Amino acid sequence: AAQPPPPPEPTLLTRAALRKDQQNEMTPLLMFMSIQDGPMPLDSIQAFCDLAPECVGETDKLGRTTLYAMCQRGTKGQCKDDLQIVERLLSIAPQMANMVNRQDDTALDRLWTASEATGQLDGNETRRSFFERIVQLILAAADHQPPPTTTVHFAKRGGGLLHQLVTFPRCRVDVVNHVIYYHEELLKELDHDGNTPLHRLLLVMAASSPPKVKLHESKNPISLALALVNRCPKYIRQQNNHGQFPLELAFSIPWSKLHDLLLKQHPVALEASNKLPDPCFPKVMARMNEPDFIHAILQSKPGLIVSGKDTS
Repeated sequence: AAQPPPPPEPTLLTRAALRKDQQNEMTPLLMFMSIQDGPMPLDSIQAFCDLAPECVGETDKLGRTTLYAMCQRGTKGQCKDDLQIVERLLSIAPQMANMVNRQDDTALDRLWTASEATGQLDGNETRRSFFERIVQLILAAADHQPPPTTTVHFAKRGGGLLHQLVTFPRCRVDVVNHVIYYHEELLKELDHDGNTPLHRLLLVMAASSPPKVKLHESKNPISLALALVNRCPKYIRQQNNHGQFPLELAFSIPWSKLHDLLLKQHPVALEASNKLPDPCFPKVMARMNEPDFIHAILQSKPGLIVSGKDTS
């Protein structure tokens, strides 16, 4: 069989577009985007992307990307051109959606910080809609990338915006609270397996390794799980299509101690225990750190004790 022809030699212009400056290690495209204060020129960005698509996913010495440069603008652009640019950048280098820079920020972190810190989202429905559209573009790209910290891929399991958000690595609690505040109905959406966003988050945590470094509270999945429960406690008693309750999933994440926190803040979660394999599950009780707390719950709700395989 005939061999495919070798790729053409890069032109002088292409080589120039890929060359980084020595001080900040920025490509011309990233530098060009970083210094724009007014509207981002769509035609110029498109020309760069056509000339040297390889430069789109390049980072500077701080790990920042072209997507980060767009998100750094917050929502002040709020025009169709900005959305088209974000969409084009992610179509060429979707891996940017998951990338973490040397300041431990993702593009989504930067979008939130730039938008919220300057009050761009307060009382402005147009900017909120623009913000959410960029969030959706980032999540859609991230959803189809190899997950950096989890072995489970959820891209084809359905669900809405909240399901995508809680699957996103190091998702900010602030962003989730913002979305819930304006779209509380998303809390009750189910994916193809009958999982609420809370189920989905706990499944992601169960499939993930413990964080190697202590995460800030704003990016801690434990804080995120508690935020979801606190916004709508009734979902802690909801089963998915496989009969799993959130509390049951929480016990499959021993490194998180989330089961302790859920029971302390929402003891009503135990009311579902008689539907689990070991009613009132003594094994679960044995893993609790505060026997006095469990004793107090069982005294206040004696109906939780039902016969099971092992009630000793």
